[in-house]
Amino acid sequence: MPNIKALVVAGGGGGGNNMGGGGGGGEFVYNPAYTIYAGKYNVTVGNGGGGASDGYNSIFDNITAVGGKKGNNGSGVNGGIGGDCPNGGGGGGSGVWAGGGGGGASQNGSANSGYTGGKGGDGSSSDISGATVYYSGGGGGG
Repeated sequence: MPNIKALVVAGGGGGGNNMGGGGGGGEFVYNPAYTIYAGKYNVTVGNGGGGASDGYNSIFDNITAVGGKKGNNGSGVNGGIGGDCPNGGGGGGSGVWAGGGGGGASQNGSANSGYTGGKGGDGSSSDISGATVYYSGGGGGG
């Protein structure tokens, strides 16, 4: 049976409200040798999350990429960083003056610094399209 390169990326999480954290990048799943057979395949493309909501899963056959987590809403605490998810991001923390960045596929977001929101975490790269492109970056804090 032939093999294909399969890349499945889920929708990112929405940012939090009121100086909230950035949304996390959707999960990034890459299989360089996915076996395919003649027939039909189910495909679902996950949307990004709206304000303060999680992103949606993306699916190709039996590969599922999990949607990124929403950023936390402002709550008067120091801005946190996006959580670690396997190849996806957790939502950033909320802050007194600004929110923390959401986690990306390859890096956590950073905490806020005073009135400046934290940077979203970096995504992961793939050259499946013929050019090197980064996917699943986390959103910056508000």
